[in-house]
Amino acid sequence: MAAFQPPPYPIRAAGTAAPAFVGRTAETSAAEDAWAAVRAGARQLIFIGGEPGAGKSRLAAEIAAATHRAGAVVLLGTCSPESHGPYQPFVECLEHLLGGTEVGALASCLPDSAAELLRLTPLVWRHRPGLPAPDGNDRDYRRELFDALTGLLHAVGEQRTVVCVLEDLHWAGQPTLQLLDHVVQHSAASRLLLLCTHRSTAPDRNDDLTYAIADLYRLDGVRRLDLAGLSAEEVAQYLVAEGGLSAHRAREYAAVLRDQTGGNPFFLRELWRDMTGPGCGQGLAPVRAFTARAPASVRDTLQRRLSRLTAGERGVVETAAVLGDGGDVRVLVQACQATSAEALGALDSAAQFGFVDAGELARGRVIFPHALTRQAVLDLTGPSRRAALHARVGEVLQASGADSRRMVRQLAYHFARAGALGYGGYGDKAAEYLTQAAREAERSLAFEDAAAWYTQAADLLDGTEAAREELWFSAAHSFLRAGDFAAARELYRKLCDSRDSQVRLRAAIGYEDAGWRPGLPGEDAVALLTRALDDVPADPGDPRYVWARASLGRAIAFTGDTGQARDLAWQALAQARELGEEQLLVHALQAMMWQAPGPESVDQYRELAAELARRAMASQNWGALGTAGVFQAGIAYIRADRAGWAEALAVLDRSVRGSGQPFLAYMRRCDDYALAFLRGDFAAAAQVAEDLVELGRSFGPDDTEGPYGLQMYMVRRETGELEQVRPMVDVIRRFGDGWAPGLLALYTELGMTSEASALLAELLDWADEMSGGQSPWAQWTAVLVFLAEAAIALRDTAAARRLRPKLTPYIGQQLIAGTFVAVFGPADTYLAALDSLLGDAESAGLLFRRAVAQAREFGAPVHEAAALTAWAVHLSAGDASRPRGAAGSGGCGDSGGPGSGLAAQVREQARRLAATTGQVRLQRRLRALDAAAPVDGPEAAGLTPRELAVLRLLAEGSSNREIASRLKITENTAANHVRSILLKTGAVNRTQAAAMALSRRWLDDAVSRSRVGG
Repeated sequence: MAAFQPPPYPIRAAGTAAPAFVGRTAETSAAEDAWAAVRAGARQLIFIGGEPGAGKSRLAAEIAAATHRAGAVVLLGTCSPESHGPYQPFVECLEHLLGGTEVGALASCLPDSAAELLRLTPLVWRHRPGLPAPDGNDRDYRRELFDALTGLLHAVGEQRTVVCVLEDLHWAGQPTLQLLDHVVQHSAASRLLLLCTHRSTAPDRNDDLTYAIADLYRLDGVRRLDLAGLSAEEVAQYLVAEGGLSAHRAREYAAVLRDQTGGNPFFLRELWRDMTGPGCGQGLAPVRAFTARAPASVRDTLQRRLSRLTAGERGVVETAAVLGDGGDVRVLVQACQATSAEALGALDSAAQFGFVDAGELARGRVIFPHALTRQAVLDLTGPSRRAALHARVGEVLQASGADSRRMVRQLAYHFARAGALGYGGYGDKAAEYLTQAAREAERSLAFEDAAAWYTQAADLLDGTEAAREELWFSAAHSFLRAGDFAAARELYRKLCDSRDSQVRLRAAIGYEDAGWRPGLPGEDAVALLTRALDDVPADPGDPRYVWARASLGRAIAFTGDTGQARDLAWQALAQARELGEEQLLVHALQAMMWQAPGPESVDQYRELAAELARRAMASQNWGALGTAGVFQAGIAYIRADRAGWAEALAVLDRSVRGSGQPFLAYMRRCDDYALAFLRGDFAAAAQVAEDLVELGRSFGPDDTEGPYGLQMYMVRRETGELEQVRPMVDVIRRFGDGWAPGLLALYTELGMTSEASALLAELLDWADEMSGGQSPWAQWTAVLVFLAEAAIALRDTAAARRLRPKLTPYIGQQLIAGTFVAVFGPADTYLAALDSLLGDAESAGLLFRRAVAQAREFGAPVHEAAALTAWAVHLSAGDASRPRGAAGSGGCGDSGGPGSGLAAQVREQARRLAATTGQVRLQRRLRALDAAAPVDGPEAAGLTPRELAVLRLLAEGSSNREIASRLKITENTAANHVRSILLKTGAVNRTQAAAMALSRRWLDDAVSRSRVGG
């Protein structure tokens, strides 16, 4: 990789009028440690937080300047309270990097996916011309965009360490924070330092940023620096350096100024400037008499300073504040109601009074010394005047003819501010540019920003109702793609009140689309769709009519009326096939997937899911492909098809990359939870569950607390931690707002037999009233499992008889609740346990063997351990009804007994596997079996005296020939005895049989001291 000349140091970071830098010794030391780690190849992130004016930007600038002197590439990006582009601070860093280096110099640093970076800036073409621009829809998942930027930063860092200063993240939107999270998560081995400043106090504190910081703070190399006020000694240092006071004189005033400003560097600077600046004439006397406290004092000082300007000069300062920090001086001059000479003279006066940076004026830009300065000027400007100034600035910018993404956003911002205050009828113009900005955000996959701008455009539009409704549809669709389903439903419900029947139908379809993803009950969607369909002709030849009927079928499925839902879904699918419209057919197939396929129709739905995957891939409908992948994965688990599951995960991964939908990312992570659970990595499973509930927060009010509760229940019961929730059970029961089957499961596991028995009877009555498998609960399989577990634990044979037919259709399959919310393993395990309770030992034995074999072949040690433990319980129960000394044959129907070879073998395997997986629940159950087991002897295994003699010789390591010689029998007879011993003890070989005899003291002391051969 050829070396390149880095871009110049960011001018704004240099700060031409920066005051003296004092204090911050601990913070600077922490930054030096981080810099050393970066140079060693470890990414570092420093969050610099504090109140406005605390010196966050100044500290970041000092750190950045030091790293630049050490050879780093320093890039600067900022967020602003105005309407800004998606990923704005990263875009500015990228443009600085690409635009500030020689053409083509970074070609080798650009990753294979560099075309995705064109969504952020066309400057990519400077270094790799000919790259095809990405298409304008959402078919490229934002992760590919994020990977491209992360890869570029890593590649540049291999040549020179990279420092990205990201300013004012409290104004960042969700897309920016998501990109930050991705860069940090995927750059652990990069020579990259991220300096992120943010306000940590109300009203500017950003909850989304707070959550993001909390998540990232868990990672290595992430630090937080929360700036406190300067001490009195540090204030004195400032007065010496900035004011030229002697040390003695500085200490005289430092304590007073520290109390008045709280040590806030900006407040200190402004008060000091106000007392000693041009036109003040008061000297230092006011310091002792000053009584106001910041921040009100800052506004007061700025107001006093503004009053010293002429009306024309003040007008220029107000226009500059409206134009925005970093505005072009030429635009400002045109926007002022003054000649060029008057405007420039006013700017000189503004610089003299500390409102703007004089050095930046010379470069043609208007820069305020601090955001608080600009905000104070805006606050002191009347609303109607601000609106007029926004309109004037917008007109000047529009007349400039500049055509860029940034210009569109600036025009949208200024005209929106003018229109919001009702000035001059700028609503339509604001809506036009807001719509353009929203479409650009969509192309950048920043759906959250797009939704906000579409909504604002609709609110400001003075045009027709139809035009406003189209904007609301666009906003709702963007909310949907961003995962904010509640906001999407709110807009769709508003559109359902339209006077246009076709609009109502589209809105009802959209409402249902925003309801099934978070798994909400379908009653509201059914009502809206039914009403909308009643208002349009019933025409099976109308694609939208058929589309709505497919949606209605899915909505009804979420009410629990599976029979009607399935019939309607099949009708819609048949009509879609007749019409032959590909998008309609994909939608009908996607809606069909949610019809809760029963155990008898798993293979049929497997074929439908495969068809949906083929069609969705061909049309690059990544959302539909995700639905196909979700159900292909679930069906593969049900069929114990590990290879099929892996193929489905590849499909699901492709859909996640392609769609950018948080909902599909959530569904994919549910598979990760199941995979961790199945291998016994319960800590990883719990962490994934925590990640899922955090991801679910992005869905707004549609949280994922319900699935999270079931996921954590499954983990905690396996690890023996359910006792911790015992105090909460009474609260749940008292308020009656819990999930009844889940409460039954808790009763069962906690040994609350009377409560479990009563609730089991209640739920069984409900289950018996079901017709066709209808269920108002999405987790019907979990209901069956928890009912069966309660019946087995309570030894309730009547309940077992009622449950056995309900579980029978699942024979040979694995049981799953929802989309990997919970995985229970082979249904044969539960059927076998029920048969054991009902006294059908032969069926139980057969089913237990099948369950163990299925779990083992599937590669699920957690399921295998559970099946073995349940089998051991069955064998132990069988011993209670057998006369002492009797033994079975060890066949499939053998109920064994704890002393039998089969029972001992099953228990030993279960014990070993449960210890490996850490299933404390099973280990406790097995220890209880051991404690209840009678003392066994060789006769309990059915060994004859001759076989016991052979076993003694086996323990000595004798071969069949040696056994025959010692016992005066033929070698063939000796071999027959050995085979009989292996069959009766359940041992897999001669060595295991001998070890079993020694451990159970079946042999005399002399033999026990002999070696075990083999």
